[in-house]
Amino acid sequence: MSGAYLGDPSMANRLQAARKQAGFKSGRAAALHFGWSAATYCAHETATRYLHDETAKIYASAFKVNAQWLLRAIGDGPTVDPVREALFRNKMERKAERAKNDPAASSCRRLRLARRLAGFRSTTDAAKATGLMRTTLSAHETGQNSISDKMARLYAEAFRVSPEWLTTGALPSGYPPEIERQLPSIIDTYGESDKVALANLSHLLPAIGATAEVRKVVPPVRSAAQKTPKADMVPEIAGRHLFRGLASGSLADAPQEHMWSFPHRYVAEVLGGSLPATIIVAPGLEVEGLNRADRIIVDTSARTAVAGEIFVLVDRYGHFDLIKPQAGQIVVPENSRLKMLGKKIGRVTSR
Repeated sequence: MSGAYLGDPSMANRLQAARKQAGFKSGRAAALHFGWSAATYCAHETATRYLHDETAKIYASAFKVNAQWLLRAIGDGPTVDPVREALFRNKMERKAERAKNDPAASSCRRLRLARRLAGFRSTTDAAKATGLMRTTLSAHETGQNSISDKMARLYAEAFRVSPEWLTTGALPSGYPPEIERQLPSIIDTYGESDKVALANLSHLLPAIGATAEVRKVVPPVRSAAQKTPKADMVPEIAGRHLFRGLASGSLADAPQEHMWSFPHRYVAEVLGGSLPATIIVAPGLEVEGLNRADRIIVDTSARTAVAGEIFVLVDRYGHFDLIKPQAGQIVVPENSRLKMLGKKIGRVTSR
């Protein structure tokens, strides 16, 4: 693991203890049983991904433990593995030592702090406001990818900080002196419980979180040859992530498998899709003559089935059904085992 811990190791230890008490030998086994993403759950249990309170409550309910114990260690709960606690502590100490000797190793933490001080609660919020790729920003924040000088300049413009501070920690940072003095103590401030610490600094900053203002600074970073986008980028999302996203009311945080490139304005003008609501999904099974390797292009902004069009439904296991109403409209009930994904507007064939 190359990046900083994004979660709370203590909560991750409690989560593992709860899972083991519930009788599941592995995180993957628990995820498959409850229909969760195995990768996401395991990342929560290893503290490599931040665990939001609402998700923690879902885990607590599934494992039949006190939610406040899982979240804050308040109340009674299963015994936490002391060996695992010691291993986490050693890993964090080694990372802290490496970061102390190599300022560039902390660039991901500085980027995350810059994004949050700019008023963006998540990488998704920042990406929507600035036009940045969410997956790219997330990879830089977790340390998966190093931050190039070009990307540092883009982030610096978007979040109003110094690019040199982002990459090396060199001062001045671009922040007011009152904030700059506190940077060492707030560099690891992260999560719901720490929002107050950052909110107390907001009055010292200009209003850089406004979407219109941030968008103004991103285009100049592009080269002259890129003034007009040459392609529309459409994300591919695995079926197993869709049902949960639809149930929560948003697909914005659903993990993206790949990005597909289409000729500029092709999706909107030829396929009739609504950007950025268009996604690509893989049926995985034989569906209405599709091969297993085929992909369906879906406009998720169209959620009410109307006569003459083909609409895509998905169940909790990521399996798809296609419907073609003959007359009138069809609205899928909220408590249905299927969720309406959207209108099929195209197909990418493997043949």
